[in-house]
Amino acid sequence: MLVVFLLSLDNIFPVKIINPKLSEDVPFPENPFVSYSVVYGIKTYRNNPHSLITDKDLLEALKKTDIKFGFLTGSDEKIFEGKYGEFYIFDKKLQECKGIFDINDLNINLFNFFSYIKFYLWYPINREIAYNNLWKLFSDNYFFENFDQEKDKCFIGENSGRIILKSSLLNFPDLSGQLKLIKNRVYLEERLINEFYSTKLNLYLSMDSGRLVTNIFFDPQLEIFIKTDDGFFTVGDLLSLSINPHIYIKLKKGKYITAVFKNGKLLNYYLSDKIYIKPNNPGYYNIIVYKYNFRLPLNIFIGIRPVAFSNGIFIQ
Repeated sequence: MLVVFLLSLDNIFPVKIINPKLSEDVPFPENPFVSYSVVYGIKTYRNNPHSLITDKDLLEALKKTDIKFGFLTGSDEKIFEGKYGEFYIFDKKLQECKGIFDINDLNINLFNFFSYIKFYLWYPINREIAYNNLWKLFSDNYFFENFDQEKDKCFIGENSGRIILKSSLLNFPDLSGQLKLIKNRVYLEERLINEFYSTKLNLYLSMDSGRLVTNIFFDPQLEIFIKTDDGFFTVGDLLSLSINPHIYIKLKKGKYITAVFKNGKLLNYYLSDKIYIKPNNPGYYNIIVYKYNFRLPLNIFIGIRPVAFSNGIFIQ
Protein backbone atom coordinates (compact mmCIF):
# COMPACT_ATOMS: atom_id res chain seq x y z
CA MET A 1 0.00 0.00 0.00
CA LEU A 2 2.84 2.38 0.79
CA VAL A 3 4.36 1.82 -2.66
CA VAL A 4 1.01 2.54 -4.36
CA PHE A 5 0.63 5.70 -2.29
CA LEU A 6 4.12 6.94 -3.17
CA LEU A 7 3.58 6.25 -6.86
CA SER A 8 0.32 8.23 -6.77
CA LEU A 9 1.78 11.35 -5.21
CA ASP A 10 2.63 12.93 -8.55
CA ASN A 11 -1.09 12.92 -9.43
CA ILE A 12 -1.72 15.10 -6.39
CA PHE A 13 1.32 17.34 -6.19
CA PRO A 14 2.14 20.06 -6.98
CA VAL A 15 -0.82 21.79 -5.34
CA LYS A 16 -1.52 25.49 -5.82
CA ILE A 17 -4.09 27.88 -4.46
CA ILE A 18 -4.93 30.22 -7.32
CA ASN A 19 -7.34 33.11 -7.56
CA PRO A 20 -7.95 33.39 -11.29
CA LYS A 21 -8.96 36.68 -12.80
CA LEU A 22 -11.79 37.12 -15.29
CA SER A 23 -10.63 38.42 -18.64
CA GLU A 24 -12.39 41.39 -20.15
CA ASP A 25 -15.02 40.17 -22.61
CA VAL A 26 -14.08 41.73 -25.95
CA PRO A 27 -14.51 40.67 -29.58
CA PHE A 28 -11.49 38.72 -30.82
CA PRO A 29 -10.10 39.49 -34.27
CA GLU A 30 -9.08 36.62 -36.51
CA ASN A 31 -5.55 35.41 -35.84
CA PRO A 32 -3.53 36.22 -38.99
CA PHE A 33 -0.68 33.86 -38.09
CA VAL A 34 -0.42 30.19 -39.04
CA SER A 35 1.51 27.70 -36.92
CA TYR A 36 3.53 24.57 -37.58
CA SER A 37 4.82 21.87 -35.23
CA VAL A 38 8.61 21.60 -35.32
CA VAL A 39 11.03 19.40 -33.40
CA TYR A 40 14.44 20.98 -32.90
CA GLY A 41 17.81 19.69 -31.73
CA ILE A 42 17.75 16.08 -32.90
CA LYS A 43 21.19 14.47 -33.13
CA THR A 44 21.81 11.16 -34.90
CA TYR A 45 24.58 8.70 -34.08
CA ARG A 46 26.96 10.94 -36.06
CA ASN A 47 26.91 13.63 -33.37
CA ASN A 48 25.70 11.86 -30.24
CA PRO A 49 27.96 9.06 -28.98
CA HIS A 50 25.27 8.09 -26.45
CA SER A 51 22.57 7.50 -29.06
CA LEU A 52 21.90 4.99 -31.85
CA ILE A 53 19.43 7.18 -33.79
CA THR A 54 19.73 6.72 -37.55
CA ASP A 55 18.15 8.62 -40.41
CA LYS A 56 15.59 5.84 -40.87
CA ASP A 57 14.70 5.88 -37.16
CA LEU A 58 13.90 9.60 -37.30
CA LEU A 59 11.68 9.35 -40.37
CA GLU A 60 9.80 6.35 -38.97
CA ALA A 61 9.28 8.19 -35.67
CA LEU A 62 7.98 11.34 -37.38
CA LYS A 63 5.35 9.26 -39.18
CA LYS A 64 3.83 8.39 -35.79
CA THR A 65 3.43 12.08 -34.81
CA ASP A 66 1.81 15.22 -36.18
CA ILE A 67 5.27 16.76 -36.73
CA LYS A 68 6.39 17.32 -40.33
CA PHE A 69 9.52 19.39 -39.73
CA GLY A 70 12.72 18.44 -37.91
CA PHE A 71 15.87 20.48 -37.35
CA LEU A 72 19.11 18.59 -36.79
CA THR A 73 21.80 20.56 -34.98
CA GLY A 74 24.91 18.40 -35.20
CA SER A 75 27.98 19.26 -37.25
CA ASP A 76 27.85 16.26 -39.60
CA GLU A 77 24.17 16.04 -40.50
CA LYS A 78 24.13 17.83 -43.88
CA ILE A 79 24.12 14.47 -45.65
CA PHE A 80 20.64 13.73 -44.26
CA GLU A 81 19.07 17.12 -45.05
CA GLY A 82 16.20 16.90 -47.53
CA LYS A 83 12.51 16.37 -48.21
CA TYR A 84 11.16 12.87 -47.63
CA GLY A 85 7.60 12.74 -48.88
CA GLU A 86 5.65 15.06 -46.58
CA PHE A 87 8.52 15.33 -44.07
CA TYR A 88 11.30 17.90 -44.05
CA ILE A 89 14.67 17.39 -42.37
CA PHE A 90 16.87 20.47 -42.03
CA ASP A 91 20.43 20.86 -40.79
CA LYS A 92 20.59 24.26 -39.13
CA LYS A 93 21.34 25.49 -35.62
CA LEU A 94 19.77 28.68 -34.30
CA GLN A 95 22.07 31.61 -33.60
CA GLU A 96 19.94 33.83 -31.34
CA CYS A 97 17.63 31.51 -29.42
CA LYS A 98 18.75 29.32 -26.55
CA GLY A 99 17.82 25.63 -26.56
CA ILE A 100 16.21 24.45 -23.31
CA PHE A 101 13.85 21.70 -22.07
CA ASP A 102 15.95 18.77 -23.33
CA ILE A 103 14.79 15.77 -21.30
CA ASN A 104 18.35 14.41 -21.27
CA ASP A 105 19.51 17.46 -19.30
CA LEU A 106 17.05 17.04 -16.41
CA ASN A 107 18.21 16.10 -12.95
CA ILE A 108 16.27 13.40 -11.11
CA ASN A 109 15.55 14.49 -7.54
CA LEU A 110 13.27 13.67 -4.63
CA PHE A 111 10.36 15.61 -6.16
CA ASN A 112 10.32 13.88 -9.55
CA PHE A 113 11.85 10.48 -8.71
CA PHE A 114 8.54 8.56 -8.60
CA SER A 115 7.39 9.99 -11.94
CA TYR A 116 10.68 8.79 -13.39
CA ILE A 117 10.19 5.31 -11.94
CA LYS A 118 6.61 5.16 -13.26
CA PHE A 119 7.90 5.84 -16.77
CA TYR A 120 9.86 2.58 -16.66
CA LEU A 121 7.05 0.65 -14.99
CA TRP A 122 4.52 1.68 -17.62
CA TYR A 123 6.82 1.55 -20.64
CA PRO A 124 6.38 -2.19 -21.42
CA ILE A 125 2.60 -1.91 -20.94
CA ASN A 126 1.52 1.42 -22.42
CA ARG A 127 4.01 3.91 -23.85
CA GLU A 128 1.49 6.75 -23.99
CA ILE A 129 0.94 6.47 -20.23
CA ALA A 130 4.71 6.07 -19.75
CA TYR A 131 5.44 9.40 -21.45
CA ASN A 132 2.50 10.93 -19.60
CA ASN A 133 4.65 10.39 -16.51
CA LEU A 134 7.90 11.58 -18.04
CA TRP A 135 6.59 15.08 -18.81
CA LYS A 136 5.96 15.54 -15.09
CA LEU A 137 9.72 15.92 -14.62
CA PHE A 138 9.46 19.48 -15.90
CA SER A 139 8.45 22.46 -13.76
CA ASP A 140 8.08 26.19 -14.22
CA ASN A 141 11.10 26.54 -11.93
CA TYR A 142 13.15 24.73 -14.57
CA PHE A 143 12.19 27.40 -17.11
CA PHE A 144 13.11 30.34 -14.89
CA GLU A 145 16.33 28.67 -13.81
CA ASN A 146 17.48 27.95 -17.37
CA PHE A 147 16.25 31.03 -19.22
CA ASP A 148 17.16 34.56 -18.15
CA GLN A 149 14.43 36.79 -19.55
CA GLU A 150 16.56 39.89 -19.15
CA LYS A 151 19.73 38.52 -20.79
CA ASP A 152 18.58 35.77 -23.16
CA LYS A 153 16.84 37.01 -26.30
CA CYS A 154 14.62 33.96 -26.89
CA PHE A 155 14.41 30.20 -26.37
CA ILE A 156 13.35 27.09 -28.22
CA GLY A 157 12.41 23.66 -26.94
CA GLU A 158 15.40 21.42 -27.67
CA ASN A 159 14.85 17.71 -28.14
CA SER A 160 18.07 15.83 -28.86
CA GLY A 161 16.37 12.44 -28.54
CA ARG A 162 18.15 9.21 -27.72
CA ILE A 163 18.04 5.52 -28.54
CA ILE A 164 20.24 3.50 -26.22
CA LEU A 165 19.11 -0.05 -27.07
CA LYS A 166 18.27 -1.63 -30.43
CA SER A 167 17.01 -5.06 -31.31
CA SER A 168 14.92 -6.67 -34.03
CA LEU A 169 11.86 -6.24 -31.79
CA LEU A 170 12.18 -2.71 -30.41
CA ASN A 171 14.17 0.46 -29.94
CA PHE A 172 14.48 1.89 -26.43
CA PRO A 173 13.41 4.51 -25.61
CA ASP A 174 10.74 4.89 -28.28
CA LEU A 175 11.77 7.86 -30.44
CA SER A 176 8.26 8.91 -31.49
CA GLY A 177 7.32 9.34 -27.83
CA GLN A 178 10.39 11.50 -27.30
CA LEU A 179 9.55 13.71 -30.30
CA LYS A 180 6.04 14.33 -28.94
CA LEU A 181 7.42 15.14 -25.52
CA ILE A 182 9.15 18.41 -26.54
CA LYS A 183 7.94 20.19 -29.66
CA ASN A 184 7.52 23.77 -30.79
CA ARG A 185 4.57 25.61 -32.30
CA VAL A 186 6.18 28.09 -34.71
CA TYR A 187 4.19 31.13 -35.87
CA LEU A 188 4.46 32.34 -39.48
CA GLU A 189 2.76 35.20 -41.28
CA GLU A 190 1.99 33.09 -44.36
CA ARG A 191 1.46 29.43 -45.10
CA LEU A 192 4.47 27.47 -46.24
CA ILE A 193 4.75 26.51 -49.86
CA ASN A 194 5.89 23.07 -50.97
CA GLU A 195 9.49 24.10 -51.63
CA PHE A 196 12.44 22.95 -49.55
CA TYR A 197 14.68 26.01 -49.23
CA SER A 198 11.93 28.59 -48.75
CA THR A 199 10.36 26.34 -46.08
CA LYS A 200 13.71 26.04 -44.32
CA LEU A 201 14.35 29.79 -44.46
CA ASN A 202 10.87 30.84 -43.30
CA LEU A 203 10.82 28.42 -40.37
CA TYR A 204 14.39 29.27 -39.38
CA LEU A 205 13.82 33.04 -39.39
CA SER A 206 10.67 32.74 -37.27
CA MET A 207 12.30 30.32 -34.86
CA ASP A 208 15.45 32.41 -34.41
CA SER A 209 13.27 35.47 -33.75
CA GLY A 210 11.48 33.67 -30.93
CA ARG A 211 8.17 33.45 -32.76
CA LEU A 212 7.23 30.20 -31.09
CA VAL A 213 5.70 28.42 -28.12
CA THR A 214 7.21 25.24 -26.66
CA ASN A 215 4.79 22.47 -25.70
CA ILE A 216 5.57 19.78 -23.12
CA PHE A 217 3.73 16.57 -24.15
CA PHE A 218 0.29 18.27 -24.23
CA ASP A 219 -0.67 20.83 -26.84
CA PRO A 220 -3.20 23.40 -25.57
CA GLN A 221 -3.17 24.92 -29.09
CA LEU A 222 -1.96 28.22 -27.72
CA GLU A 223 -2.40 31.23 -30.00
CA ILE A 224 -0.89 34.61 -29.11
CA PHE A 225 -1.15 37.65 -31.31
CA ILE A 226 -1.03 41.41 -30.85
CA LYS A 227 -3.17 43.83 -32.82
CA THR A 228 -1.78 47.37 -33.22
CA ASP A 229 -2.34 50.45 -35.32
CA ASP A 230 0.54 49.22 -37.50
CA GLY A 231 -0.73 45.67 -38.01
CA PHE A 232 -0.30 42.36 -36.20
CA PHE A 233 2.60 41.00 -34.15
CA THR A 234 3.24 37.89 -32.08
CA VAL A 235 5.62 36.52 -29.45
CA GLY A 236 9.28 37.30 -30.04
CA ASP A 237 8.42 40.69 -31.53
CA LEU A 238 9.53 44.12 -30.31
CA LEU A 239 6.91 46.84 -30.61
CA SER A 240 6.21 50.32 -29.33
CA LEU A 241 3.53 51.31 -26.85
CA SER A 242 2.76 54.22 -29.17
CA ILE A 243 1.16 51.92 -31.77
CA ASN A 244 -1.59 50.93 -29.32
CA PRO A 245 -0.99 47.17 -28.75
CA HIS A 246 -3.78 44.78 -27.74
CA ILE A 247 -2.74 41.26 -26.70
CA TYR A 248 -5.04 38.33 -27.53
CA ILE A 249 -4.50 34.82 -26.15
CA LYS A 250 -6.52 31.76 -27.18
CA LEU A 251 -6.28 28.08 -26.28
CA LYS A 252 -8.50 25.04 -26.46
CA LYS A 253 -10.99 24.30 -23.70
CA GLY A 254 -9.83 21.91 -21.00
CA LYS A 255 -8.23 21.71 -17.59
CA TYR A 256 -5.87 24.56 -18.33
CA ILE A 257 -4.82 27.68 -16.44
CA THR A 258 -3.01 30.49 -18.20
CA ALA A 259 -0.44 32.53 -16.29
CA VAL A 260 0.58 35.90 -17.70
CA PHE A 261 3.93 37.28 -16.58
CA LYS A 262 5.22 40.82 -16.95
CA ASN A 263 8.91 41.58 -16.49
CA GLY A 264 9.39 38.11 -15.03
CA LYS A 265 6.72 38.53 -12.33
CA LEU A 266 3.27 36.96 -12.27
CA LEU A 267 0.60 39.37 -13.42
CA ASN A 268 -2.52 37.18 -13.28
CA TYR A 269 -3.93 33.67 -13.71
CA TYR A 270 -6.86 33.06 -16.06
CA LEU A 271 -9.20 30.08 -16.50
CA SER A 272 -10.78 31.35 -19.70
CA ASP A 273 -9.90 29.98 -23.12
CA LYS A 274 -9.84 33.58 -24.41
CA ILE A 275 -7.76 36.24 -22.67
CA TYR A 276 -7.42 39.91 -23.54
CA ILE A 277 -4.73 42.22 -22.16
CA LYS A 278 -4.27 45.94 -22.84
CA PRO A 279 -0.71 47.01 -21.98
CA ASN A 280 -0.58 50.52 -20.52
CA ASN A 281 3.16 50.83 -20.00
CA PRO A 282 6.38 49.28 -21.36
CA GLY A 283 7.51 45.80 -20.34
CA TYR A 284 7.92 42.28 -21.60
CA TYR A 285 5.15 39.72 -21.34
CA ASN A 286 5.31 35.95 -21.55
CA ILE A 287 2.71 33.25 -21.05
CA ILE A 288 2.81 29.84 -19.35
CA VAL A 289 -0.10 27.42 -19.65
CA TYR A 290 -0.64 24.87 -16.86
CA LYS A 291 -2.64 21.66 -16.88
CA TYR A 292 -4.27 20.39 -13.68
CA ASN A 293 -5.95 17.15 -12.59
CA PHE A 294 -8.63 18.40 -10.19
CA ARG A 295 -10.05 21.65 -8.88
CA LEU A 296 -11.21 21.65 -5.27
CA PRO A 297 -13.24 24.29 -3.42
CA LEU A 298 -11.40 27.48 -2.42
CA ASN A 299 -9.57 27.41 -5.79
CA ILE A 300 -7.22 24.61 -4.81
CA PHE A 301 -5.74 23.03 -7.94
CA ILE A 302 -4.38 19.49 -7.69
CA GLY A 303 -1.59 18.10 -9.86
CA ILE A 304 -0.85 21.36 -11.64
CA ARG A 305 2.10 21.45 -14.04
CA PRO A 306 3.20 23.58 -17.01
CA VAL A 307 2.57 22.34 -20.54
CA ALA A 308 3.31 25.39 -22.71
CA PHE A 309 5.82 28.24 -22.53
CA SER A 310 5.85 31.30 -24.77
CA ASN A 311 8.65 33.61 -25.75
CA GLY A 312 8.35 37.23 -24.76
CA ILE A 313 6.33 40.10 -26.17
CA PHE A 314 8.55 43.15 -25.86
CA ILE A 315 6.81 46.52 -25.56
CA GLN A 316 8.92 49.67 -25.31
